[in-house]
Amino acid sequence: MLWSRDIVSPAEAEWATDGFQWLIERFGAETFFDETRLVLPTRAFFDAPGGRSHATALAVFEQVRGHMGMADWPCRLERQTPDADTALGDLALLRDAPAGPLGTFGVDDASEVVITYNPALLDRPLAFIATMAHELAHYLLASEAEETPGGEALHELFTDLTVIACGFGVIELESGFETDSWEAGFMQGWSLSHVGYLSQEMRAYALALFLRARAEDAVAAEAHLSDDKRRLLGRALRMLDRDRWAVERLSSLRPAR
Repeated sequence: MLWSRDIVSPAEAEWATDGFQWLIERFGAETFFDETRLVLPTRAFFDAPGGRSHATALAVFEQVRGHMGMADWPCRLERQTPDADTALGDLALLRDAPAGPLGTFGVDDASEVVITYNPALLDRPLAFIATMAHELAHYLLASEAEETPGGEALHELFTDLTVIACGFGVIELESGFETDSWEAGFMQGWSLSHVGYLSQEMRAYALALFLRARAEDAVAAEAHLSDDKRRLLGRALRMLDRDRWAVERLSSLRPAR
């Protein structure tokens, strides 16, 4: 089978484009084209002190809310119960060990929106930011009565797409798939973790669509991506440049100057 130059299928590209258009039409073209910023993992965007405390988590969460234009949306951030220790005696060889959810979104008995986070995420700042953006995107979409493109079956995927449309595409792509290994005495382990729901290829395509639709230079995004993620973004940009229909459709929604 010949390898395709396209990073995603035509159906996937159409779904992403439909999704961006849906978000622009419901939450405002001015918001997408003029107010949203490409959020980068730098001190210019996140200047909270480091650490594993709830105070640190809350400070970063508030910055994520601000970048998503949701600073005044009422909600409460709570810390989940830490994951159980998965070591087994003197020797532990664990892969994809069970763990609690990275984050949750819900409404309590007092009708207050509550977002929670797994405290282990504080060891992985990009994953924490991406997870908080994902849960806030749930909140954003819950404010809209109309069903999102693809319906309930694709809702989590669409929530990831919303995160990218809100400017978090670089962080979403870079944090999407992580590997980790550890060793302590006679114990060792490894894990493969996936943050979010969209494939890496779809994240790269959506980030490229965000950049091209807004006529934004990709250099700033590329500077904060690892080599493999940068290559994915490059493939996505080339796909959009070969066939301009998606960019042209979204660009046509830009407010008149």
